[in-house]
Amino acid sequence: MTFFAPLAALFGLSLPIVVLFYLLKVRRTEREVSSILLWETFRRDLAAHEPWQRLRWSILLVLQLIFLAILTIALTRPATVAPAPASRFVAIIVDTSASMRARDVAPSRFDQALAAAQNLVDSLPDGTSAALVEAGAVAKVVVPETTDHAALNRGLDSLEATDAAGDSIDAALRLAGALAHGRPDATIHLFSDGAYPHPAEWDDLTNVNLRFHQVGFATGNQAVTAMSVRPGLGDATLQSADTRQLFARVQNFASQSAHLTVTLSADGRPVETRSIDLPANGSQQLFFTSVPPEARVIQLQIDPGDALSADNRAILVRSTQPTTPVLLVTRGNLFLQKALQAVPGLSLYQVTPRSYPTVDTTPYGVLVFDGFIPDQPPTKNALIIDPSDAPWLPLEGVVRTPQITLWRNDDPTLAYVDLRTIRIARASNVKLPDWAHPLIEANGLPLGFIGDNDGHRIVGLTFDLRQSNLPLSAAFPILISNVMRYLIPPTVAQSTSLAPFAPAIIQPRPGVDRVVIEGPGNQRWTLVPSGQAIRFGQTQRVGLYQATEFVGPQSVAVEPFAVNLFDPAESDLRPRAQLTDRDSAVNVPSNQKVPVVHEYAPWLLLLAIPLMLGEWWWFHRR
Repeated sequence: MTFFAPLAALFGLSLPIVVLFYLLKVRRTEREVSSILLWETFRRDLAAHEPWQRLRWSILLVLQLIFLAILTIALTRPATVAPAPASRFVAIIVDTSASMRARDVAPSRFDQALAAAQNLVDSLPDGTSAALVEAGAVAKVVVPETTDHAALNRGLDSLEATDAAGDSIDAALRLAGALAHGRPDATIHLFSDGAYPHPAEWDDLTNVNLRFHQVGFATGNQAVTAMSVRPGLGDATLQSADTRQLFARVQNFASQSAHLTVTLSADGRPVETRSIDLPANGSQQLFFTSVPPEARVIQLQIDPGDALSADNRAILVRSTQPTTPVLLVTRGNLFLQKALQAVPGLSLYQVTPRSYPTVDTTPYGVLVFDGFIPDQPPTKNALIIDPSDAPWLPLEGVVRTPQITLWRNDDPTLAYVDLRTIRIARASNVKLPDWAHPLIEANGLPLGFIGDNDGHRIVGLTFDLRQSNLPLSAAFPILISNVMRYLIPPTVAQSTSLAPFAPAIIQPRPGVDRVVIEGPGNQRWTLVPSGQAIRFGQTQRVGLYQATEFVGPQSVAVEPFAVNLFDPAESDLRPRAQLTDRDSAVNVPSNQKVPVVHEYAPWLLLLAIPLMLGEWWWFHRR
């Protein structure tokens, strides 16, 4: 115990002064009266003022002396100084990957890890700073460094185990190591099941203390790790449904064999059931030819259930090839027209530049401008060829016979495109806006560009196709196909299955005012279209999703899509990371440890308040 203001103890001299007040006499003038009947109630007060009378028992006096004693002690600021805790900074990493949803422990691995992390936070000494890091689909800081332990508990409450692959442990350790860098006696606590390869970062962190809190057991698990629909032998297209096959792979992640029942369903109706035997740590490939040709949603279920339910079922949505309307604005370009018509899934419409201002572009997915651009940037994804002068894309002259010196073949629009033999007679010198960057260059002159303007993808060529040999080369149809694939990203109607957290691209039909998405666990989202494709990224749960498009109260289209785990590394629930606790090799001098000080003055003052109120009540009780 120490006192930060010992001289304040002089305030204790007030205690005998209070006692003196109870002994002092107030001299009074004596008067004769006819009767003292009405003065009896004052005799007690008069007795209290007799000179130097014997000190009498008084609750008021005791309460006042106790109040002054507490106030005197509080003014001296009593405190205790404790030695520094073993760690002044703590980084808490919680694994939220799919394997943490396993229920080999009750209620689940994740729930046990969360409870253990909350117990750690509650046990942290006052003044210890900490940060919370999530290791899920990506590694991210959930709660930055803070000494507010309630904030850490709120951060832990906000965590949720997902069906994402657990490949971010290394990144989470690097993130926690960066937060702890240069701090004496920092400690990283990892709450996980260890069901992943040994992270190299665990061995590389030498300047911090490492603590591994393992949850779960070395339990076995069976999973559907692959599934796809393909045409049968001799069938060239998926549309030949009579010989369509379903391929699936079922794996056993256990040291003993397993007997399973596999059920194939189509649109919710069972089609075929098989019994299979899986060897220990083995797998089996299955082929089904009983898929109904009209079935849209195909499901494969394995029974009995095990510790992880996310990989016991796989769902495929039979893809459809939607037709995307494309508007070509041109004075006539047969090369471009034929190249666009050759791209599957496009429905081409053509108008002249003179007619374009009167056209409603709402129904079209992509606009193609040839030799013309409007005065305002397009509000759709667009391909621009040989642009005219416009305020948002000004021309600064013409360049004759430019030689291609660079093309970015790492861009998806130029994949497998060889431009070495392309010759151009004339190109416009276009001043690119800030949102665009060159794709093809001739000594710094942009011959092709790409960019994203307010959410709208735009690709451009700054020369007339008929003033070059590009339409006569093998690169031209590949280039047009790549560009249109970039301008029309795959939608959920074209996706048989997505990985957890992979975005679903939803292209609403013209006139749709809202899209309602229903997902596993009765989840529901309402999205409002903004004239472009909707990028829906809340696919953290495996299962079947359904996007319903509405015009007013009327449903106009329903597009299902599926999310599957299909991750053998995540389905193997057995711990594989050899993580052991390790203390830092850095010796921290004792003078670097900041002691923890606990002052008691605030608590003493809180105690004095009820005493003061009690003294007031006792005095006025009559």
